[in-house]
Amino acid sequence: MRVHPGAGAIYWAVTLTAVGMLLLVQGLGHGLPIWGYVVRGWPVLLIGWGALKIVDYRRLRHADGSRALFSRSEIAVLLFVVFGGSALTTAANISSDLGNMFDIDEIDLWDITGNNFSFDEHREAVVPLDSNIEIVNRSGNVEIRASDSDRVVLDVKKTVRASNKEEAEHLSKDFTFSIEPGRTGYRIVSNRDAVDFRDIPRQRFKSSLKLHVPKRSSIRIDNRNGKVSIQGLEGNQQVSNRYGPVDIRGIIGDVRIENRKGRVTVEDIKGAVSVNNVR
Repeated sequence: MRVHPGAGAIYWAVTLTAVGMLLLVQGLGHGLPIWGYVVRGWPVLLIGWGALKIVDYRRLRHADGSRALFSRSEIAVLLFVVFGGSALTTAANISSDLGNMFDIDEIDLWDITGNNFSFDEHREAVVPLDSNIEIVNRSGNVEIRASDSDRVVLDVKKTVRASNKEEAEHLSKDFTFSIEPGRTGYRIVSNRDAVDFRDIPRQRFKSSLKLHVPKRSSIRIDNRNGKVSIQGLEGNQQVSNRYGPVDIRGIIGDVRIENRKGRVTVEDIKGAVSVNNVR
């Protein structure tokens, strides 16, 4: 009697062939964002395979019953998918460069595991009206608005990933921002971005910043994994961002943007504009 391959075996063959073709296309430089879909959707492979095994079961039930429902090759592929997908999740707690290595666009890989707890932080400082202000943020949004005062007002929404609230509160106290005089003006940065903390990965901490600064301020931003927004200022603005959009509007002054993996919106700029956006 001729033995027909099971639906599950055909499913894995088609799936692996499709994945191989996508990897080949990406390797040829077409830039398909396949890793983002892998990170989000690898459990769908298990759901599809399970559904097809139900089809196999119904078909084999009417046969002689001598054939096993699960072949050795199918079990091997299943274990590979489970352990491979789980390894991506585990790596989120280990490697600070995983998202960048796979060029994942606007995907928060670090939210896959753990519990997130939010904390607020508020800082203020008096600065000259035409200050140069540098802002460094490694994981979150940065929103800047103009003010008629001589103060920098900083509100931080900190998100800490931890096993419980007690641990999160402890970690939050060791994750703080400051407004300090720098070499050419003022610098806003967290203690975990100012120095190299190897004890706890930075990916356990997210920080979204909202700032009001003097209207004539010139801003320089170094940000990753979030949106950058600047409106209403009268100084030169320089933005370096990765894995997030940039939105700059209503600026009297020059604007320079270096962005990667995110859209760029520039409107109502009275000055020179330079945009380098790598998609």
